[in-house]
Amino acid sequence: QELKDIEDAIHIDVFPSSGLPHLEGANVLMSLWKKCSHITGEANCGDMTYQSVTWIVFDWTGKVLMAVDPPYPSQASKDKNPVFRRGKGLKFINATHVVGLLGSAVQPPYRDYRLFVWNMDQPEEVSLYKVHSHHDVEYNPQTHHFLTFTTQPTSYGYSMEWIDEVDATGQIVHRWNASALMEYVALHEAKLRKQFNRCHSYECRDRIHGNTLAWDWENGYVYFNSRHLDAFYKLEWPGGRVVWGVGRTGHFTLHDLHGRQPNSLVYHAHQLNLLGNNRFALFDNGRMNTFSSTVVIKVDEEEQQAYLEFRYGYPHSNYQPAMGGVLRTPTGSFLASLGYGCFLNEFNTVQPGNASIVEVTPEKQKVWEMHFAPGEKHGWMYYRVERFYSNPLIQANHTTLKCEHCEIHVQVWNSYYSIHPCPGRVYVATKAGYVLHTEAIVFVPYWQQTDVRIGLPCIDYGTHVLIVAVENEAGYSAHVSFTIQSTSRHCRNPCLNKW
Repeated sequence: QELKDIEDAIHIDVFPSSGLPHLEGANVLMSLWKKCSHITGEANCGDMTYQSVTWIVFDWTGKVLMAVDPPYPSQASKDKNPVFRRGKGLKFINATHVVGLLGSAVQPPYRDYRLFVWNMDQPEEVSLYKVHSHHDVEYNPQTHHFLTFTTQPTSYGYSMEWIDEVDATGQIVHRWNASALMEYVALHEAKLRKQFNRCHSYECRDRIHGNTLAWDWENGYVYFNSRHLDAFYKLEWPGGRVVWGVGRTGHFTLHDLHGRQPNSLVYHAHQLNLLGNNRFALFDNGRMNTFSSTVVIKVDEEEQQAYLEFRYGYPHSNYQPAMGGVLRTPTGSFLASLGYGCFLNEFNTVQPGNASIVEVTPEKQKVWEMHFAPGEKHGWMYYRVERFYSNPLIQANHTTLKCEHCEIHVQVWNSYYSIHPCPGRVYVATKAGYVLHTEAIVFVPYWQQTDVRIGLPCIDYGTHVLIVAVENEAGYSAHVSFTIQSTSRHCRNPCLNKW
């Protein structure tokens, strides 16, 4: 019944045009929460009572490809509240495995969230670890360590954030206490003290509220986003020194799209998405009773400036007072998570809304949109989504070549987003499967285009068809065909006889 309710709920509102690249094989992964009753005007918009939680994968047509009932984080959690299992922080650590959080706490110190690793090739294979975190988690396959958020109450009446590097048993290897932010504030006293201390009600108790981690272990940095400080930060890791901060409580000068210098570029943002070259995408939740948007910020570390490069605002009916997210796809479009399921109207009254996903291009053209339609007695919520592909992506601008010494040029992308370089391999083969050439490649991080140029061996005069394939570390592959019109009369490749 759960699967039927999910399939009935998925509605595609905007289908991509047939010419949109990388359409086939585009999938969405999320942890979908089924609420016990649909939101009404008088209901509590943040009602966190659920009938079920399901990990689902569906394609761009809305077809559900996988649905898994996740385990409970602990027997105690199951006994305490058998219908309360939220999933957060889902992200790919390689082409087949996802790391994330399962738990039930909604207020600090979030101790009920447990870390898991899920093998999507074997959907029932879920490894739970005695590691606690909230909102997000990172995994380093070189050390088999995790990076987590931990929030603990203090004797001053508010909670303080820790970022912990832990091993698989939960043993802390390195710890960063967010009180180090006070040292950072002290370095920029005149500008930051007032902004840092400003808070309201719940935000005073949960001063930092970290919600995104990005661990660049190759270069020794950690990036994290603070919802309640309206800023994101770059830390040395494991040293912990705050290199810089951008936002209301950061010391860089901010510039909006009109050249003005506002106090902040975002408000209560979520899902810091690294784009490379010091560019960052964020989901800007927006001030109460306003609009949510996707933003891109360019950071100039040397000049200590930050520039808003892009903003796409969503309709008021998509306003997200909490949660939300955005990621950039290989096409350069932005996929926004609008999963809160309700919003505040102009009279500050809760109104029902639909948990939805919207994809827009850098030219602000909407190319894909879907929503989860509520049932008669239930609604839907989710934290954020991941876009991934069944196989790596490959394309070529020119697939017919006339040449004597031929060079093939292709563009490739891995099947999932990663901020780290990932290994891969390319092949050139005949239609009969004889391999002419193979070489190792490295997929460029941040889901940016990887350019591959391959010099072909000497090919006899005539027209030949060759297959160029790309493969990632899991062995998933994709290919494109080339027609080679060889003008050489001075060589012969014996393998071509095998056609």
